[in-house]
Amino acid sequence: MTGIQDLYLNLEVKKYNPKVKNKLKTNLYIYGITILSIILSALAGLFFAAQNIVLGIAEAIILFIPITEIITKITQNILSKCVKPKLIPKMDFSKGVPKECSTMIVIPSIVKSRRRRKKTLRKTRSILSSK
Repeated sequence: MTGIQDLYLNLEVKKYNPKVKNKLKTNLYIYGITILSIILSALAGLFFAAQNIVLGIAEAIILFIPITEIITKITQNILSKCVKPKLIPKMDFSKGVPKECSTMIVIPSIVKSRRRRKKTLRKTRSILSSK
């Protein structure tokens, strides 16, 4: 078993989604937005192409990025309302951090004097102790 399958078993999630299904969803999302953006940009270009073909092509190219952004925002808004959020595993450190989960933090800084070094050290300690 892979790590993901073990995680789903430990979390007692009933079904396991293979990567193929996720890849299909991703491709559908990306290609859907791209194709719809190209179509709407072409329609905008055709509107201006009746007067001047060069202006119509320029209009389609210029409007492609804003149209893509608008379609992406609309798609994300619709998907956020339709798709249920998935369970995200969390770690509970409310009772402290276990030894195996602890780490060292390195904060690089350049100091010119001892006084500045002490000030930087106090500031760093206060930031770390407040969290």
